Amino acid sequence: ETKSVVTVQRNFRRNYCVNPPSDKIIRQWFKAFKETGSVLKQKSPGRQSVSQEKVDRIRASCLRSPKKSLTRRSLELGLPRSTVCKVLHRRLRLTAYKIQLVHHIKPADMVKRYDFEVSMLDKIDDNNGFLKSVIFSDEAFFHVNGHVNRHNCRIWGSELPHEFVEYERDTPKVNV
Repeated sequence: ETKSVVTVQRNFRRNYCVNPPSDKIIRQWFKAFKETGSVLKQKSPGRQSVSQEKVDRIRASCLRSPKKSLTRRSLELGLPRSTVCKVLHRRLRLTAYKIQLVHHIKPADMVKRYDFEVSMLDKIDDNNGFLKSVIFSDEAFFHVNGHVNRHNCRIWGSELPHEFVEYERDTPKVNV
């Protein structure tokens, strides 16, 4: 109707009894109306979804080596770590499971365990405050034989793998 921004601002103030929008906003509205026929914001197209080819590459990588870490897998595939993580969880519905460490139990250990249990129960019966005097502290062991650190080792799968790593106790190590 009018080509003057000032006139539009005056009409706006007169009709709505509020301060008018700036000249920059009015020009943006006019441009949007010319291009789309509406002054409403258009929906953005959003992010591109991950291609099926990339999902297949990630699936093949998991089947080939399920114990590989997320970071190494992303470097191997040349994809961002966040993309690999989202595909594994959301599209492939895989979960990272921790390896469960179990002691290699020898026949002589059963007798030692039983003797320890009996002696501990006797101490608890003799002294009611015995458990309060026991101190449990955090320690870290560094094994000479390259023992598996289960905190850094995950197995990717859709079900709990029930995988155990049997290890020998009392191997040479440093306690820190």
